[in-house]
Amino acid sequence: EDVATKDRGGALGWMTRHRLPADFADAVFALPVGVPTLVRTKIGWHLVEVTTRLPREDRAFEQARDEVIAALDAIRRNRAVDAIRERLRREAAADVIVFESRIGGS
Repeated sequence: EDVATKDRGGALGWMTRHRLPADFADAVFALPVGVPTLVRTKIGWHLVEVTTRLPREDRAFEQARDEVIAALDAIRRNRAVDAIRERLRREAAADVIVFESRIGGS
C-alpha cells in the first residue's frame, strides 16, 4: 500500500540504518536474512524481508553525495516541523484545553 514503493513490489532497495526511522531501522537491522517478518512501528505494520546484506564500506563523498543531501534535507525538515509545533504550542496554549481523563492522565 505504500505509495513510495508499491510500484516496485514494496522493495526499498539498499538501505543504511540512518535512512530509516529509528524504530523501523532497529527492527530491520536485527532481522536475519531470508526470514519474512512482521514489524510494528509507530506508523503501522510492515512485512519485511532482508534479502541480502552488504559489508560496511568507506565511500568517497561523490559516491555518497545524494544520500548526504537527502539526510541534510530530512534534518532540516524535521527541525522546521519541530519549530512549528513548538510555536503552535506556545501561541495556542491558552486556547487548548486538555482533558486528562480522556488521555489517561491522573
